[in-house]
Amino acid sequence: MVNDLPVVYRCSSCNYVLYEFVKVGQDSYGLPTPSELMAKLGDHCPNCGKKLKIPTNNDIRVSPYRAKKSSGNLSPRAGG
Repeated sequence: MVNDLPVVYRCSSCNYVLYEFVKVGQDSYGLPTPSELMAKLGDHCPNCGKKLKIPTNNDIRVSPYRAKKSSGNLSPRAGG
């Protein structure tokens, strides 16, 4: 089984999801760089208005992904 490894861009101030790349093929452009995303969104968070900046290595966090619940998704049963 292959696990999804999504990339989520969030505002560092309010944690608003600016962009979520869940799977290859979701659009024709692929994963945008932070610069491309800022060009698309502007240089401020649309939720709180904080000025966005290019993240440094210290700003990047890797954590388990919690998929949005959907009634159409099948989930494996516990224990097998």
